[in-house]
Amino acid sequence: MGTHPAAPLDGGARVSTGLIWGVVALLWVASGSSAQAGRSGAAAAFAAAAAGIALLALVLRRAQPVSYRVEAGAVVIEGRRRSTRIDGEVGATVPVGASLRVIGSGGLYGYLGWFRADGLRARSFVTDRRRAVVVPVGAALLVISPLASLEARDA
Repeated sequence: MGTHPAAPLDGGARVSTGLIWGVVALLWVASGSSAQAGRSGAAAAFAAAAAGIALLALVLRRAQPVSYRVEAGAVVIEGRRRSTRIDGEVGATVPVGASLRVIGSGGLYGYLGWFRADGLRARSFVTDRRRAVVVPVGAALLVISPLASLEARDA
């Protein structure tokens, strides 16, 4: 029980996040260059693409896990601006084996989405892949990355 800080973003997530913001900056520059050259259609397309990618990045930043709260009968993933509550009996953590992303962010402010781990589907709220653990919560499986072991803080 208690609140457990999320691990900081790992190198892959920091690189992915930086690359996305770099793409946004390049698209803004391309928009300005196109506008100066009189290509208003291209300028509008570059600006729209930059705005869309920036909006997606900001939404995912709001969802980036900052802590995991284990309660009686639930795990609450606390994001920067929103929380996600998963109800059910909380089981013991298990290290993550090989996994495959089914759908998710792939590193932009963490590894958020759905993964297939050890043949089972799991919902992912991971900031550092090296610290990822599977937590059964009722019928659901969560993959999270607390800074320290959940059991160590509970003892």
